[in-house]
Amino acid sequence: MKEKYNVNETPFLDSSLFTALPAGDNAEILFFEYRKLVLLNMLGYLKSIQNALDIDISFIINKYEILDPRKKFSPALFELFSKLPIVAKQGAVPAIIDVLHRLNCLTEHDIFDAQCRVSTILTENWETEFVYKLRNEDIPSKSGSKILILPILTPNISTYSEMLSDLKDEIAAVDSGFNSEISAFVTRLKMFNGRALKASTSASVFGAIYLNTPPQDENAQAYFADHIIHETSHLCLDILLAFDRLILNDESEKFEAPIRIDPRPMFGIFHATFVLSRMIRLFQKIANNRTEYLDRLELFKAQFDKGIDTIEKHARLTENGERVKDSFAKVIKA
Repeated sequence: MKEKYNVNETPFLDSSLFTALPAGDNAEILFFEYRKLVLLNMLGYLKSIQNALDIDISFIINKYEILDPRKKFSPALFELFSKLPIVAKQGAVPAIIDVLHRLNCLTEHDIFDAQCRVSTILTENWETEFVYKLRNEDIPSKSGSKILILPILTPNISTYSEMLSDLKDEIAAVDSGFNSEISAFVTRLKMFNGRALKASTSASVFGAIYLNTPPQDENAQAYFADHIIHETSHLCLDILLAFDRLILNDESEKFEAPIRIDPRPMFGIFHATFVLSRMIRLFQKIANNRTEYLDRLELFKAQFDKGIDTIEKHARLTENGERVKDSFAKVIKA
């Protein structure tokens, strides 16, 4: 019989895990410790809300105190976990009650529905607010177009499922460490039609990758590889950032960005450079003299050089932030 999980067990990441190197066997450890941390924080907010509003929500607290973080959580649960501190800090009682109601209504299947699958967007209830936020993001594009994100009305999901499976097989053959991250972290691939946004993920719906359909003038396999590697890497860094802020620069400080055309805070520069180091690593291994991959690889290298130069000149980092930064060169050479 499986031993009961101790909800008071302190989440912890060893300093050796603060690296850009693909996590390999440590991917499951990273994700487990992250789930422990998120659950512990959520229980703290629930107890604070109970005291502040003087209401009895012990039945909700009890429900989540016995939750076992050794099992993967679904994006539906992460979405509510992320909303709880926001509404608690805002103090808007109707919004707080709404989140409490949704937490109370989640079934065991909803909570642990973390089997990786591919679909179009807006097929699950937890997505609505996240998609709305994506549609309203103000991200400057070279074309000047506003973000458009639409469900695919007649999605050929089998095609995208096969592309994801083929990519994982290709990566597993050359870099099992990174393949372990995809297997551990990614629980949804959400395809959409649109413009001005190619892909996105967020800790607020941890595990879900949103991806625009491949443009007709781009190689679909290279496009898929580019964005799946990119977004999975963001998920890995999101976990590290939950345990250590890594970057000490103020958000008001803006710098030339390696990928985006608008000036970005050091947080964004660090995220981009972390991701680029891994994209260089993987594309060096899977390019196999294919022009469409080699062209992207050269772009990644130029973008990485810009990012690491900005970090070296302007970043103020924690000890663990320095560890991650120092690992970038190892990631590219490995």
